Amino acid sequence: MKSKHILSSDEKLKQWGYGEWVEEPDLIEFEHQNIKCRIIRVSAHEMNGSLFGGHLCGYICIPEGHPWKGLGENALYDNIDVHGGITYNKEEEDGYWIGFDCAHSSDIVPSLEVFRNKYRNSVWEKYIKDLKRRYPSSTRFNPTYKNINFVIEQCESLAEQAHRLIKNNS
Repeated sequence: MKSKHILSSDEKLKQWGYGEWVEEPDLIEFEHQNIKCRIIRVSAHEMNGSLFGGHLCGYICIPEGHPWKGLGENALYDNIDVHGGITYNKEEEDGYWIGFDCAHSSDIVPSLEVFRNKYRNSVWEKYIKDLKRRYPSSTRFNPTYKNINFVIEQCESLAEQAHRLIKNNS
């Protein structure tokens, strides 16, 4: 497993505050079931100088001849069990990649936490607190940060699903 920090801990801390993301790597590459896997932390500079993102995305490289290769996102979404469904499928220089992101309503996105903390006592925050009281079991109002271990497990699960299709079609 190869990992790399693209952003320094100081930059993450300055932009997004403290959380697991500060010490986690920003890029991980590994193989599972002979399928290439990649995890990337999203970070994009905005015009005001802030850094959007901080959440992780996971990808696998689809082998040649695999039935998933070239399917539209809707077909992939219906047939694959992964966090939030497939949100990426594209031919790249090094293969055909599909992936998922951890920026759904049930996920903590570090840059959005900064915004949320800034407006903690606002009317919006009071509205969210009311929704949490009314729907205590909903993950939409009680988001969690999907850390590197979670994303590795999801990539491995995705690779296992892809591998089973290869094995069943042989």
